[in-house]
Amino acid sequence: MTRKRKRSIKNTFGRNGHFNSLNEVAHPLAGEANKTVKIVICIFLVIATFAVYSQVKDHEFLNYDDPGYVTENLHVTTGLTRENINWALTTSYFSSWQPMTWLSHILDYQLYGSNPKGHHLTSLFFHIANSLILFVVLLRMTGALWQSSFVAAMFALHPLNVESVAWVSERKNVLSTLLWLLTMWSYIRYAETPSIKRYGLMTLIFALGLMSKPMLVTLPFILLMMDYWPLRRLKFEQGQGSVEIIEKHEDKEVGLPIRVNLRADLLSKEKYAEVLRKMGVKVVTMAAECGNNEIATKILKRNMSNEAILEAARNLRKNKIKLISQNLIGLPVDNPLEVDFETLDFNIQIKPFFAWSSILYPYPKTEIGQLAIDKGMFQADYDNTQVSNKTGTSLDFGNEMLKRRLVNLHKLFPIIVQFPVLRPVTIFLISLPLEKLYTWLFFAFYGIKMVFQTKFSTMVKTSGHYLKFFIKYVSRLESRRLFTKTKPIKLFYPKPPSATSEKKAGGGTQNGTNDEMANTGILITVKPYQITAVKNSKSRLTVS
Repeated sequence: MTRKRKRSIKNTFGRNGHFNSLNEVAHPLAGEANKTVKIVICIFLVIATFAVYSQVKDHEFLNYDDPGYVTENLHVTTGLTRENINWALTTSYFSSWQPMTWLSHILDYQLYGSNPKGHHLTSLFFHIANSLILFVVLLRMTGALWQSSFVAAMFALHPLNVESVAWVSERKNVLSTLLWLLTMWSYIRYAETPSIKRYGLMTLIFALGLMSKPMLVTLPFILLMMDYWPLRRLKFEQGQGSVEIIEKHEDKEVGLPIRVNLRADLLSKEKYAEVLRKMGVKVVTMAAECGNNEIATKILKRNMSNEAILEAARNLRKNKIKLISQNLIGLPVDNPLEVDFETLDFNIQIKPFFAWSSILYPYPKTEIGQLAIDKGMFQADYDNTQVSNKTGTSLDFGNEMLKRRLVNLHKLFPIIVQFPVLRPVTIFLISLPLEKLYTWLFFAFYGIKMVFQTKFSTMVKTSGHYLKFFIKYVSRLESRRLFTKTKPIKLFYPKPPSATSEKKAGGGTQNGTNDEMANTGILITVKPYQITAVKNSKSRLTVS
């Protein structure tokens, strides 16, 4: 190995621990692989894919979606015109905004007319191109020649892709896949040598992909995973638990209140709660589930004792961290209300900031759902079960009064935990037919608690952070005038056809004016705010 080569490898790592060059690290085999072998693999992919899918050239259009996408769509069948291009760029026909897909159908009809052979072959050529690009992208990232060729061949020949290739209406699949893979390819090039031009190209291809199929909204997460492997631009802490990592960075202040979800056994020691407090955690959500230890262990599989949950709650209170407990009521047991009262009493011991409860829903293929079926409390008729676990119970306890008490307890649960003086009269309160009143009480109590889940000073501090950021952002704008006063905006909301016909049948409006508007919809006038920035560096905001 030459001295120049050694120096290149030595400089691969940057100051932040990331790799500076993917050419030297992520794919050392890519440049050394035999070019002839790669060409042979590409030729094999083309021939094999065309041989398997070439029969589509003899297929006709289907009567499912193809009429709406192609054969009976006047915007497609009239060819590539300015009117049809405008329609493709603005329509949400078929419940999606997919202008690139519509333009590909319009262009196909311009070239092949109503002959399905050309439409099918276009989809096939897209699929062949996707297989080749996938092979190149995988080889470029990993340098693994044979593994990359195997994955590309599986993608090309797998029966799962038959629908996308052989069905004209699924053009959006093969087209969006092409732009997906091209985005990955351009991102690899950007990662090798970052530049605005390469990043802009990647963003443009990604935008075109979104215009083909909205599913590409998930692609940024794939790029983030690529940064971890195989590009290895991201490195995470290894060999450390969550608490150790928090302790390592506990001196770094976020400046905003944090809310986290934790298991109680992660707070078995007070120092862990202290670390959370130093990090700025203000609220912790923790599952208590059930106050009956035996049921919580055998049925709910909680695998934590009540004592562990109580200890975690005490540690949080010592560090002035608010606790939101999560509980489950209406279980498929012989004495459900008694078990729910045990859960209620357990939460009174925990003393949470807010005690949240949910009524059990027997989800299919779960142990607790099967238990409800075995006990005869549920008939497994999921198609006709429309009861929400926030409004009622799906189980049949054989007692309507028990159902009423359960629903009312669900609404009063956090209030009774907050005010234990109501505990002796709980059975009386939940027996009353006041479900609507209890529902209003629940939402009012929940709203008040959520608004004040942090101290007033913390709320002010948080608002200050956002306001400071906004003012700083505004002050950097070149224009001193941010928004000028504009004319009122008129928004017209049409009524559904059924509502329109009913209004016409009724004879118009009461005062006899604006009959046409009243029969067709509602007109709302919105007067926008005028926001003006005064001075240059230290701006003031005037809202009128």
